[in-house]
Amino acid sequence: MISLAGVVDLQRAYELHLSNDAVVEFLGGTPAAVADHYREADPMRLAIHTRQWLVHGAADGMVPPAFSKDYVKAKMKEDVHLVAIAGAGHFEVVDPRSGAWAEVEKVVVDSVGKA
Repeated sequence: MISLAGVVDLQRAYELHLSNDAVVEFLGGTPAAVADHYREADPMRLAIHTRQWLVHGAADGMVPPAFSKDYVKAKMKEDVHLVAIAGAGHFEVVDPRSGAWAEVEKVVVDSVGKA
């Protein structure tokens, strides 16, 4: 699994009201209203039994880099790796024309080679 600037903690995304409460729209309600949706969809709450790579721009102003850092700390028993790209924002890690793309591409190629 490779996450690019991912919202890997849906509860926290709700608490911070990221992107005008996009997680509420995505899951169909608040954690109080649809607790089962959050429990079943939130990567932070799931045991994921595969190698995980999180690529996050260190200057991401939309999804705080702390999301990925905290996820890695919380998932120490899982095979989780973080690549923080200095100077990259949210969109640079998904744009093949950006200066950050070479690092993203390296993660993808390396992860496929280790599968």
